[in-house]
Amino acid sequence: MVHDEILAGLNNAVSRGESLESAKQSLVMAGYNPQEIEDGANQINMGIIGTLPQQQSAPEYKPLRKPEIQGETQKNISPSPSAQPSQKKKLPKIVIILSIILVIIILLLGFFILFGPTILDALFGKV
Repeated sequence: MVHDEILAGLNNAVSRGESLESAKQSLVMAGYNPQEIEDGANQINMGIIGTLPQQQSAPEYKPLRKPEIQGETQKNISPSPSAQPSQKKKLPKIVIILSIILVIIILLLGFFILFGPTILDALFGKV
C-alpha cells in the first residue's frame, strides 16, 4: 500500500505545476521507497486519487537554501551605494591634500637651505 505522505507529496508537487517525474525524483532523493513512489504515481495517473482528506493536509515543502560560508557571505555583501562613492572620494582628497602639504614643506626646506644664510645675514648682520 502506498503511504499517504508519498501521495500527498506527489499531489502537492503536481498542484504547484511540477511534473510528475520531477516530483517522483524529489521523493526518491528524500529517501522514500522507489516502488511505493511509482505505485503512488500510477494511482495519480489513473485518477484514483482525487483529493486527500482534509485532516491529512499535504506537507509544505520549501526549497532548501544553499548553506553559505561566513566568509563568502561577507564578500558578497557590498556597502550601500551611498557609502561606497564617499569612500572613493575621500581617499583621493586625502592623498591630494597630503601631497600638497609635502610639496610645500619640501619647497620651504629647499628655500631655507639655499637662501637661509643670506636671509639671516640680512636680518641680523654678519655674526
